[in-house]
Amino acid sequence: MKNQKLILLLCFIFITCASVQSQKSKYIEDQANLVSPAFIKETEEKLKQIDNDTSVQIFAVTIQSLNGENLDNYSTKLANRLGVGQKYLNNGCLVLLAKDEGKLRIELGYGLEWIISNEDAGLIIQEMIPHFKNNDFESGFNVAFNSIEKETSKYSWRIESNSIRNAKASDLGKIYHFQASYESQEKLNYYANKNQSSLLLNLRSIDNIQIKAFTTITMSGFVDTIMKQRSALITGRLVNINPLSIQLMGVD
Repeated sequence: MKNQKLILLLCFIFITCASVQSQKSKYIEDQANLVSPAFIKETEEKLKQIDNDTSVQIFAVTIQSLNGENLDNYSTKLANRLGVGQKYLNNGCLVLLAKDEGKLRIELGYGLEWIISNEDAGLIIQEMIPHFKNNDFESGFNVAFNSIEKETSKYSWRIESNSIRNAKASDLGKIYHFQASYESQEKLNYYANKNQSSLLLNLRSIDNIQIKAFTTITMSGFVDTIMKQRSALITGRLVNINPLSIQLMGVD
């Protein structure tokens, strides 16, 4: 999962252990045998439909143990293996549960950060925990799936074929793809859905249009890439016409 970010880590205690055999699928991987085969089949169909309808990819994985590995490193490698999220859009989500350690992590792609804030992710986890403590893992995971689907389905995830140069007020909220180079940056306090942007990048497109790109505080890798490359392929959601401004979602 390219350019993914840790949202929240929360510990809890399991009371007992489920004994259902794991079942292989694309969107849900139950290595710890915590959910039923019927749930896996039903969830696989549900998450596939979300992917088909919106291109947003939600993956869930349970593991028995981290075996001493750092959760951050483990999750990053796992997300890369699964290929969570669409190229350019970075609109994937991984819900990871480590049973023995009692650790739960919701990790969102940069494209989702503007829609689901850290606070939102924390609230989702708080709703999941009581179900997990009662060994009702299926209901707990459904809390996450339903909440994420509800928020992400409000937005378009299609990359516009028209040039951002021709964008107008009715195009606000649409996603654009363009080649641009770095000019300068500004410090600011900008909030979108409770997410703070502390850095604004001033870019110039290949057709000589100035575009401002809001970044979240976690996008240092994007900023470095844009500054180092002579020209970068930018993906962002249009949030203002005058001046032309986007919420940064991807850099290649």
